[in-house]
Amino acid sequence: MDKARPLTKTSIAPANPSAVAQVRPVRRPRSRRWRTFRSVSAFLFLAVLLGLTAWNATHSPALDRSVAAESKGDYVGALQSALEHLEQRPWSRQARLIAGRCLSRLDFAERAEEYYQTAGRLSTEDLHYRAYGLVRANLRDQALTFYHEILAANPRDVAALRLEGGILLSQNRWETALEVADQLINGPEGVVDLLNPATVRTPWTLRKGTVGSVPTLGYTLKAVVHHDRQEYGDAANSFEKVLELDPSLASMPLDRNQFWAHFCEDLIKDGRSAVAVEHLKSWAESTSDPGLIDILGRAYQQESLFNDAERCWQRVLQLDAKHFTAYLNLGRLSIVRRQYPEAVQLLSRAVELQPGSYEATYSLGLAYRQGGNVPEALIYEEKAAQIIQPAPKDER
Repeated sequence: MDKARPLTKTSIAPANPSAVAQVRPVRRPRSRRWRTFRSVSAFLFLAVLLGLTAWNATHSPALDRSVAAESKGDYVGALQSALEHLEQRPWSRQARLIAGRCLSRLDFAERAEEYYQTAGRLSTEDLHYRAYGLVRANLRDQALTFYHEILAANPRDVAALRLEGGILLSQNRWETALEVADQLINGPEGVVDLLNPATVRTPWTLRKGTVGSVPTLGYTLKAVVHHDRQEYGDAANSFEKVLELDPSLASMPLDRNQFWAHFCEDLIKDGRSAVAVEHLKSWAESTSDPGLIDILGRAYQQESLFNDAERCWQRVLQLDAKHFTAYLNLGRLSIVRRQYPEAVQLLSRAVELQPGSYEATYSLGLAYRQGGNVPEALIYEEKAAQIIQPAPKDER
């Protein structure tokens, strides 16, 4: 029996090494799909990591509270939380915009500017907040700058055009205001979306709304410009166009009583008092506005309907016992009717309410004179002469 041989490297080495090499498993190179998967996974991981880092760098519980408070209309709370967030992360654009909007809504427009100026490019909505806040702060030229920026991006932004026209009107820049009115008249047809101030009180905000007739806004602006320039015929024509386009006045931006007051005053001064009566009669019956009823009385007076005029002015005094114009008009009507004692009583009350009124003082002197009380007439005629001095002929 053969003796067992000890194991050595030589004894266990294969007789043919190349044969063993041939049966070893071959390592295949990784596929392109696998390499792509690994690359994409690495990129996504890096993106998520960077995103989390960026989120952590820009967000905080204070910012979350600020966003929630602004959405609920708690602008003081939103401002406080935004400022708290900015103490920790002064580079936060979102917090700066919230702070700017809230300061605008709280009527701190000048303080809001610091945050708007450092927030980068503003959205159209943020520009509207910025501009309207400046309007309320009576910084009208600055507000116009931002309305122009809005209109440069969108010339048909109805809210910007409307508010620009109002600013120009308040500055007596009538020709430019008429250009804006024409832009509105030729503006988009049908129902249009726009941002509207939700309240005139503080805090205010802007709400998304609609306007049914953009040309109505244009003709209203045009009418008010002509009214302020005492171009009564043009004003009345523009107001009539408003009624033609919008009979219910749903899109007309003025207060209803103000619309009728301006319109009918223009009709009266344009010699169309009968048209004023036609428009005002039914409206005045349903209103308790003394000024509007007084205008109806003047329209009746122009039409020589003195009893109707008297009823209007007596109703005015029932609504407002200190209405100067009603006393003045009733006193003058009494002079026409030769009821001089009553005229003196009414006109004395008018002078008491407005001692500096030339019309009331002169009319009281006239009532005394025509009633036969010359000494009293001279007193009030002299007072009237002191209130207003006739201009020399070469200055007229």
